[in-house]
Amino acid sequence: MIEFNGSITEENQLNRMKKVDKTVICMFFGFLIVMWGILIALELIFSGFWQDLWKEYVVGSVIMLVVIFLIVKTPKEIVLRFRLSPHIIITEEKLSVELWKNGEKVWRNRKLSRVKKVLDCGEVYYIIFKFGDITNSWVCQKDNIVNGTIGDFETLFQSKIVREIK
Repeated sequence: MIEFNGSITEENQLNRMKKVDKTVICMFFGFLIVMWGILIALELIFSGFWQDLWKEYVVGSVIMLVVIFLIVKTPKEIVLRFRLSPHIIITEEKLSVELWKNGEKVWRNRKLSRVKKVLDCGEVYYIIFKFGDITNSWVCQKDNIVNGTIGDFETLFQSKIVREIK
């Protein structure tokens, strides 16, 4: 059994938010490009389609650009107000994380087979699940290990560890 328990440092929490911001920004820009691509395709197929919806597309695009700007300009104090303090237990079959729900501690379990990859970023591991990305990853700070060793962790996820190159 491998167990991580403790607060994530401010630096690691900010680094995670930068990664999340990049992913969210890429999603917004991707959606914006697809949205305009559909509009152009519909205009080519149905002449005059642009006349009916151009205002909605422009307003939607402006709103999305404002959201992207707000994500980029989020102050550090707001990010750090919500401290990450994960309690994660990993066994040979499953992973469990302790969460607060309705004022009570509950455990969320995932099968080990659902892990897509483990991103090694130096001081932390991000456990990323299938059909997910960095935005919903579990954060395991290496110096918060209270049971087991880093070697045990790397052996368990040997084929799924991706080391981030800086």
